[in-house]
Amino acid sequence: MNPEIDVAVIVCSRVKNSRLPEKALKKIRGTASIRYLLERISRTQWPVVLAIPGSPDDDPIADVVHDMKGITIYRGQDDSPLERMATANATVTRAKNIVRVTGDDILVDWEMALQHFVYHVSSNADMTNNRHTLDSSAVEIYKAGAIEEMSARRIGKPGEMLGHYIVQDGYRIEGFNPPSELRVEDRRTFRMEVDYPEDLLKVRTVLGALGTQYPLTGEILSFLKDNEDVNRINEDRKWQKSE
Repeated sequence: MNPEIDVAVIVCSRVKNSRLPEKALKKIRGTASIRYLLERISRTQWPVVLAIPGSPDDDPIADVVHDMKGITIYRGQDDSPLERMATANATVTRAKNIVRVTGDDILVDWEMALQHFVYHVSSNADMTNNRHTLDSSAVEIYKAGAIEEMSARRIGKPGEMLGHYIVQDGYRIEGFNPPSELRVEDRRTFRMEVDYPEDLLKVRTVLGALGTQYPLTGEILSFLKDNEDVNRINEDRKWQKSE
């Protein structure tokens, strides 16, 4: 078992998705979206675990990332990302802090995640979020102990709404404030998480228009402000966090 470390990334994903079936396998820049996401967050140089259900239905996700260096695949509980995260950390990384990334967060910003982690440690909060930037760019960071305790209270129950659980259980939460050039007052104005077909179309359109392989939040946000027609592609879709 690994010695305890300060931080690890746990990415929860699955094939099953009612709003956008097989979302993790949809192509982004010619590769599966889950692989593109992992390529981005791996730039933090933190340990990264991909936590997926043990069901054979989710084998295709493991197949498309199995050759990625620095990515550990953990197979666990089918219906509870919370339980999967807790067990993955207990058995694989043993980190003191867990960076939560979902399969919606295809444009996760590794530079902002590094800044967020510095804030998280200094705040000593049980969880810190980033509600004032692009939804698909941000991460949530939890103390591992909070994840373990929340999971233990909900064994055998669906565990997807971590943000709700941490409020319900009375943990201390703080918010990271990103740099002003990356700040968005209302995340609904520039929806970029991928949960519906229109979201996928929008992300593909933005990435197709930008020249860099891994554009960061500032470049994406600037493009959306200059191209209102693209920004409106998914304007009728509501925000709903999932794996």
